[in-house]
Amino acid sequence: MILGSLLGLYGAWLLTAPDPSGIGEDRYLTYRRVVRFALLVGVLSTLAHFAVQALPKMPTFLYTVIVIGGVLAGLIGVVGEFAKFSYLGMLADRVPAPNLAGWARFLRWALAASTALAGISGAVMALVGTWTGGGAGAPTSSAPSAATSTAFGAWAAGFGGSGMMAAVCVVVTLGIAVLVFQVMAFILYVRVGRRFREQAGIARATWAAAIAPGQSGPPPVPPPGP
Repeated sequence: MILGSLLGLYGAWLLTAPDPSGIGEDRYLTYRRVVRFALLVGVLSTLAHFAVQALPKMPTFLYTVIVIGGVLAGLIGVVGEFAKFSYLGMLADRVPAPNLAGWARFLRWALAASTALAGISGAVMALVGTWTGGGAGAPTSSAPSAATSTAFGAWAAGFGGSGMMAAVCVVVTLGIAVLVFQVMAFILYVRVGRRFREQAGIARATWAAAIAPGQSGPPPVPPPGP
């Protein structure tokens, strides 16, 4: 998962490089920055998740803070995914490839929503399991006795086995949805990449070949005659 996250970040970093033509930078700059920052935070969230799993048992409050912080960082990563597909839709519009642009705009909502809900649901399950003493990252203190003094602990203690089973079903369903949308995203990447390579070849054969050394962007258009 860590290697996959790093590979995705690297690909997104290349995708959001400044446009060599200089066209559309007024529209794309914010999206490019949001994608890079948010996906970087998302990778750090993944690293923190595995670090927590590898740590020895810790106090309940510290574990709760780390889980909540990881969820917030993960949501920032989801914002980056949303911005990435929005950016892809804009680039597809320039080709133009309206079918790919529509696909990207669908995935920005579908994948972002399912990923966010899956992450939040998983975090709630982890917290419930921790505060009732049954979580994988159970704290060093006696969870049931410590939890009953708080409102969340009382709710967690009364959540019950049936409620936990329902939560597991929800998380599994969301996980399957995320997997399906990720496969759709991979197919989109392949198709968009193919169209971008075609456009790059056209650009090299037209305006890029006419650019003087040291000049960026398309050659200037001469003013109309008198």
